[in-house]
Amino acid sequence: MQGMQYDEGYDDEQQFIRDSVRLIVEEQEDSLVLTYADLEPHHVYDLTIMFIGRLADMTGQTYNQVCNDLKEIGEE
Repeated sequence: MQGMQYDEGYDDEQQFIRDSVRLIVEEQEDSLVLTYADLEPHHVYDLTIMFIGRLADMTGQTYNQVCNDLKEIGEE
């Protein structure tokens, strides 16, 4: 993959190091938090579509059902 380089870590673990960081998601307590984002609008769109698709796969719902559920959560 372009932009990735392989490096040997300590204790024979493999590490992949990005040339530039676009998004950092960290786990804080029981939540995932975006702590840094350097994204263009089209990146945010693509990421949103991917997340909704993954949620649909995880829940066994259709894409539109997940969108409706997220809309309801946002209105609460």
